[in-house]
Amino acid sequence: MIRQATWQDNHWQVECDDGQIYPFERIWLATGTSNHAHQHRLLKDVLLEYPTTLIEGLPVFDSYLRLPGSELFIMGGLAALQIRPVARNLAGGRMASDRIVPALSKASLAL
Repeated sequence: MIRQATWQDNHWQVECDDGQIYPFERIWLATGTSNHAHQHRLLKDVLLEYPTTLIEGLPVFDSYLRLPGSELFIMGGLAALQIRPVARNLAGGRMASDRIVPALSKASLAL
C-alpha cells in the first residue's frame, strides 16, 4: 500500500508501507467507491498542490481528464462530471481511455 507520494525532481517519489521508495514518472490510481476527491488520502494531498474546482466533491478536469496544471489523469467515478454516469463501468473506462490516450501520445497536447 502507498503511504505517501511526493513530486520531486520531475518524478514521483512513492513510499510504500514496507518502507521502500520508488521513483515513477506517472501514477495511475484506483480510487475506490468514494465520490468525493478529498476523501482519498493521496488525491487530497495532490489537490493541495494542484487546486481545482470541486462540484459535489467531483473534480473538474480538462478535456483529457487531466487535473489542471498537472500530468495527473483520473478515470473512474471521480471523472463522472466529464464521462457521466457510466464513468464507473467498462463503457466509462473506454470513454475515459479515449480521452486520456491522445494526451499521453501527442506532445502537442502537453500542458
